Amino acid sequence: MATERGIFYRILVYILIIAVVFFISTFLIPYIASYLPQLVPYEQYMKDAVTAIIVGIGGYLIARFAVNIIDRAMTRSGVQRKSLRYIDTIVRIVIYTILIAVVLSAFGINLTGALIGGAVGGVIIGLALQTVASSIFAGITVASTNVLKPGDTVTIYSWLFGNPVTGKVKKVSVIFTYLEDQNGRAVKVPNSAFLGSTTFTDMEKDDGILFTLTLSVQVDVPSESVSKIAAEIMDKRPSEIGIKGYEIFMLGRSNSASTFSININIEKLEMLNRATDFVNQCFDKSYWKVKNSQLSQK
Repeated sequence: MATERGIFYRILVYILIIAVVFFISTFLIPYIASYLPQLVPYEQYMKDAVTAIIVGIGGYLIARFAVNIIDRAMTRSGVQRKSLRYIDTIVRIVIYTILIAVVLSAFGINLTGALIGGAVGGVIIGLALQTVASSIFAGITVASTNVLKPGDTVTIYSWLFGNPVTGKVKKVSVIFTYLEDQNGRAVKVPNSAFLGSTTFTDMEKDDGILFTLTLSVQVDVPSESVSKIAAEIMDKRPSEIGIKGYEIFMLGRSNSASTFSININIEKLEMLNRATDFVNQCFDKSYWKVKNSQLSQK
């Protein structure tokens, strides 16, 4: 209530100031010029100055009002405070740049040359900083939408990488997103990659990490037998492997190999290498067990 009352009084004061300035421009300046003839040549300049003041005050009020509305809308939408600061700065720069241009125009200054020069300079700077600008824009977008946030364990698929990048998000900055992979290594992913054909897979499930492993087995042995024996071996897994559960699916079969998809739920990301190695060994042992069984029957 107090805040609304303060805003009301502030608006009232601004309106009063604008009214006083308008009175000076419309009545007081011509009245003074009529008694001081030496001011007549400067009368129009004084009116332009007063007009610029009115435009400046009015534009400042509109700019503040627009910035406050945008800030409240973004705060209610759940935008992170760090991202809100970046967006707020950009909005203020744009609005106040427009305000300065309007005030200069009210002074009678021709802005055509400045606008053309600024446009050409903007194009040159934009081309030079294209990668940096795209990374900044992507960083603000990623942080503000909470697509990635610290603590998330994700796999990032992008055309920029030869293989998917898997890791835990440590930090989302303006230029880079910092991950820590299963080996404990720091991985810096440029935010510009998120503007392309990039997808994210959230790996967190049931208080663990869900990872999908794809394996191929030669078709010279029955694929059903291989998956069955591999499951039996995996059921006897030691606890230190870190696999909480698993699912085996057959994706397809070609003339040379059968392809399996194995979903494993591990306790934490640091156990991923150990878990995938164990699954690979299970299928390798299963394949050779079925293969040797066929050879012994012959």
